[in-house]
Amino acid sequence: IDKGSRDGVRVGRVVVLKNVLVGRVERTSAHLSVVEVVSHEGISFTAETSKTSALGVLTGAGAGEMVLENVLLSDKLAKGDMVVSKGDKKVTGGEGVPAGLVVGRIVSVKRQASSLFQSAEVESLVDVERLKMVFVMR
Repeated sequence: IDKGSRDGVRVGRVVVLKNVLVGRVERTSAHLSVVEVVSHEGISFTAETSKTSALGVLTGAGAGEMVLENVLLSDKLAKGDMVVSKGDKKVTGGEGVPAGLVVGRIVSVKRQASSLFQSAEVESLVDVERLKMVFVMR
C-alpha cells in the first residue's frame, strides 16, 4: 500500500475493506507498506461461523485459498455460511485480529466420521487484485 511508517502504519496492523479482513501489515518503510493477505500461507487465527458459531482455526493455504480447520465434528459447518474472526489478543509477529471481521464464505466442507475434526474451504469476499483503497486499523 502507498502508506508507511510516516503515516502511522505499523507492522502487525490489520488491513480491512469495510468489515472484511484483507490481511495484515508485514513490512513498512517510510512511505510504503507490504500487506500479507489473509490467504497467505502462514497466517492463522481463531474464527467462527456466523450461523452456528462453529469454532476453528482459519489458516491461509496460499494461492488465494483459506481453510477453517480443527472444527469439532459435533459442530455444524454448512456451505454458504460466513466465517468471522473470533478475536485473538496477539498473533505471531503482530497485534492480533479483532473479533467480528468477516473473513469469507464456506465453499466446501470436508468431514470424516473417523476423525474428531472437520474442515472447510473458505473463499474471500474481496478480490485483492482489484482493491484500490483499504483501511489500516489502529
